[in-house]
Amino acid sequence: MERPIFKPVGTPVAQLDTPTLVVDLALVEHNIATLHAFFQQREAKVRPHVTAHRCPALAHKQLAAGGSVGGISVTTVGEAEVFAEHGFDNICVANEVVTPQKIRRLCALARRVSVIVAVDNPANVRDLSAAAETDGVTLQVVVDIHTRLQRCGVEPGSRR
Repeated sequence: MERPIFKPVGTPVAQLDTPTLVVDLALVEHNIATLHAFFQQREAKVRPHVTAHRCPALAHKQLAAGGSVGGISVTTVGEAEVFAEHGFDNICVANEVVTPQKIRRLCALARRVSVIVAVDNPANVRDLSAAAETDGVTLQVVVDIHTRLQRCGVEPGSRR
């Protein structure tokens, strides 16, 4: 996988490599302020899912806006590693991590930052637990509930 090349916000378009994210920064900042203001007034807080933009600078803006749990959500271990390198210390991997190689990487990451990972299978929970115990780290888990997208998750009310 090619590693992303991060450029500062405001870099002229001609100096960007492709593919790249180009946004109307004023509109993005307005949207961030609107969403986070909503959650500042509520007991529930937001955990920004940053996979859509994969931009640490925007993710930092999201957390700085308040109304969040203080951490971000990503889709893959690789994304979690990149965001950890950019100062994020509370990261939820919102997909199941099942291969031994990725579980090892997740545990290595948990030595540096707080890690939450989605689970939907008891065998996966046992594998994660064994690896975390071996590595002397803590992995927090959230149970992924099936919500009709036919991708993953346990059925609501399931006792497996």
